[in-house]
Amino acid sequence: LVAMPVLQQHGDVFVGPGSKREAQLLGLGLTKLSSRRKDDLQLAKRYAMDLSIKQIMLRQQKAHHENQQKQAMYAQALSLMARVYIGSISFEVREEMIKKAFEVYGPIKSINMSWDPTTGHHKGFAFLEFDVPEAALLAQESMNGQLMGGRNLKVGRPSNMPQAQPIIEMVQQDAKKYHRVYVSSVHPDLSESDLKSVFEAFGEVVKCQLARQSATGKGSHRGFGYIEFNNAAAMNEAIAGMNMFDLGGQFLRVGRCITPPEALTYLQPQTQAALPTAAAQAAAMERILERTKAKQDAKLALPVTFGAIDPLFAPKDPLEKNEESGGNCAAGQNDTSEPQKKKKRVVEAKKIQPKLNTAQALAAAAKAGELSDAVINEQMNSEDATLASQEGLAIRGNDARHLLMAKLMRTNRSTVLVLRNMVNPEDIDEYLEDEIKEECSKYGDVQEVVIANDQTARIVKIFVRFADPKQVDAARAALDKRFFSGNTVSAEIYDQAMFDHNDLSG
Repeated sequence: LVAMPVLQQHGDVFVGPGSKREAQLLGLGLTKLSSRRKDDLQLAKRYAMDLSIKQIMLRQQKAHHENQQKQAMYAQALSLMARVYIGSISFEVREEMIKKAFEVYGPIKSINMSWDPTTGHHKGFAFLEFDVPEAALLAQESMNGQLMGGRNLKVGRPSNMPQAQPIIEMVQQDAKKYHRVYVSSVHPDLSESDLKSVFEAFGEVVKCQLARQSATGKGSHRGFGYIEFNNAAAMNEAIAGMNMFDLGGQFLRVGRCITPPEALTYLQPQTQAALPTAAAQAAAMERILERTKAKQDAKLALPVTFGAIDPLFAPKDPLEKNEESGGNCAAGQNDTSEPQKKKKRVVEAKKIQPKLNTAQALAAAAKAGELSDAVINEQMNSEDATLASQEGLAIRGNDARHLLMAKLMRTNRSTVLVLRNMVNPEDIDEYLEDEIKEECSKYGDVQEVVIANDQTARIVKIFVRFADPKQVDAARAALDKRFFSGNTVSAEIYDQAMFDHNDLSG
């Protein structure tokens, strides 16, 4: 075969009789436009560009409007999800006592107790709102049925939220896509890396984030945060193994997340998401047209093409900030509980024991123990540590000063005896306290009897305060390992400081 020679082509291209259709597609053989036609063409281009920009602006406004609607719905739903109803409150319980008992589950935004102007007492119920919905759920699960001021609290969801139930269910459904846990009551000396090192024993930790005091993300944390795992099994094991675990001298509260990571951003002010003003829109249109005209002037000889214009989307929502949020929690019931006779004590939330029945939980416990020892040693060895911080007490008033001096002098022998496994919850009646007092009076002068009934864990603890520590020793020797109603009684001396501060959780 002989190769055809490649000849250089030059000169004008003429359209033959059989190629008129193809020539029209290629733009060959067309007559040159006059100056007037060129001006008309430029006007048409400008008009088409104006229409394109207007369509873009309309799409941007629609997206912004939809984003505002979603933000409003999320804000309403989160605000309801972060509220709890507290009923069956004793008249002796005050707002500060409610806050102290519930603040371990998360930061409290507000508390509303209704007061009766005639009697001067509250009406026995309150509405409490947290900053985050997870704190409300954790408080509801932990504090419902707890004894406070001699009455069992009723903690649940507010009843005025059926209209927001669809959006709440949507938020909770979105949260199931992520394997996150909520952690509160975190020691201020612990960092995100410390918390991550403890929880990664259950599985790979995708993200560990503690809420900061400042909006910039710097400074000390606020005592709560979120940990995300890569699978649901690790999440469930972390909740079971680390809830109520003592880390650095504070009991962690760990629960499941009911909001997705981006949900809380809808409560933040979206300053950057505001629509541009008319002047800004006009200036933007002029700049776009000038750039387009400059490109077209450089390519006047080319066929007209309309390329894709860069979309002008509404600015993206900011990254997750665990600041304020709002949330979930339902209807109180009629108060039918009766305070137990002669019991005037306030009991804090029950101390649920963590389930350390897996290798992952034991590894996390070992790591947490190392961190706790490090935190306690740092506090004890700190030059700035005061006696009050080392003893875990705040010196307020004469009683606290005397208590601190008694601790330092090691002379405060306890006068309180705690009896465990003596009776079951269903055995409690109005005569039990008198029976206990009569039995214990054989060993000394009984000053007070307090019965703490944890209905959730089905644990009954009976505290007996004697007049003298020697009487406590005699009662303990006689009652420990003794059989009562088919149960083996466990009698132990209880810490005097904890009893005096209404802490019956030991």
